[in-house]
Order: sequence, then structure tokens, then C-alpha cells
Amino acid sequence: MKRTWTNLARYNCWANERLTAVISELPEPVANQEIVSSFPSVKLTLLHIWDAELLWLKRLQGVSLPCFPSADFSGNTAEACENVVATSREFQAFVEVQPEAFFQKTLSFKTMSFGAQQQRAFEIIQHCLNHSTYHRGQLVTMTRQLGLEKIPSTDFIYFLRQEAK
Repeated sequence: MKRTWTNLARYNCWANERLTAVISELPEPVANQEIVSSFPSVKLTLLHIWDAELLWLKRLQGVSLPCFPSADFSGNTAEACENVVATSREFQAFVEVQPEAFFQKTLSFKTMSFGAQQQRAFEIIQHCLNHSTYHRGQLVTMTRQLGLEKIPSTDFIYFLRQEAK
């Protein structure tokens, strides 16, 4: 089981690095342009990915954050990209050092919306990484609508093929 979650955490980091490398080059007005989606701009979607990955990482580490990390963020899009990548790397590093038994462990934590909760560690990891994949897909669609043409593939199979080289 550990190998599966480690591999997916590595994939998540790789995909975030690839996509943010392109998004970080967007001019601020473009990154902040309103688009109909779950979040109204590329930058706000990035901040949501960062918020979620950091919140879930902290919960895996036994810490329940009282607010979203981006609540105090005042940086630009490139800095938002840096935060996403840094958190993905931290998430990956955390998963890689966990013993096999950790993934089956039931963890207790508090959420901002639903209060006290319990979930097995592997389910938290799966949810978090799936969530990031979902919103990366939105970022691809959003950036295409904004005229970006060179968007790198973030498909899992492409990651595996690159890893095999």
C-alpha cells in the first residue's frame, strides 16, 4: 500500500511542478481574469489547491489548522505557484517516510466546516491527491480559455513513462 501512495504523491508533485512552471509565467491580469469555474480565476484556483494540500497534510501530521493558509496570502501568481509546489514536495516527503502501518491508521482531526472527523490516512491521501488532479484539470481548461497554447501533459501514464526512462 505504501508504494501506491508514495507513487501518487510523487505524481502529484510532478504534475504540480509541470503545470505551475507554465502558469507562473502568466501576466498578473491574465491570472486574475474572471472565468466561470469552481473558482473565478487561475490564481484563486491555485490558492485553493495550496489550501487543500496544506490542510490535509497538516491533518495527516496531527494538526488541524483553524483557517485556510491563503487567508493571509498577498503574493502574486508566481508566488502562489511556489507555495503549491513547496507544499506538494512536503506532502510527498511526508508520505515517503511513513511506515506501512500508518496508511491504515484512523486519524482524528477537526475541519472548519464539519467539526471533529475521523478518516484512515490512506483515504485522506487519496482524497487530497484526487482533489488536486481535479483542480489541475480545471486550470488546464482555464488557461486554454485565456489563450495559453503550450500546456504540458499531466497524465499519470505520462508520469509513469517518464519515470521508467
